[in-house]
Amino acid sequence: MMYSIVEGLMTQIMTGDNLSVMSGKVGADDKSVKSALDLALPLLLGAVSSKAAKPEGASAIMSSISGMGADNPVDSISGYLNSPEKLQGPDLLSSILGSQLQPIQQSISKSTGLPPAIVGQILGILLPLVIGSLSKSTT
Repeated sequence: MMYSIVEGLMTQIMTGDNLSVMSGKVGADDKSVKSALDLALPLLLGAVSSKAAKPEGASAIMSSISGMGADNPVDSISGYLNSPEKLQGPDLLSSILGSQLQPIQQSISKSTGLPPAIVGQILGILLPLVIGSLSKSTT
């Protein structure tokens, strides 16, 4: 299931001009952002899954899903990418990844050559999509 979520999200992000919109938001080129996405998606999915395995983690994730209301970013990725700030990606990142955030940012930064701050922005945009995908796969 994890692989199909990663594959599905990558396909959706690569559709139309979603990748270039995301690249424009973070100020990086498409190729670097795609590389970061390739690395970040499985890592975020794993982090969310392991957080969800703990009772307090599961409730934090469920509350972030309910915070999305009817606006699951996966329903309209292009709409979400044009205004991701409304979904609290950076706040979600700290609450879900905690102490793992820095090492993940550094690792992706090293592999892609993107500055850690840009990697952090990409992760912040991506996390609501991962959570949105997980919530769809459980309904």
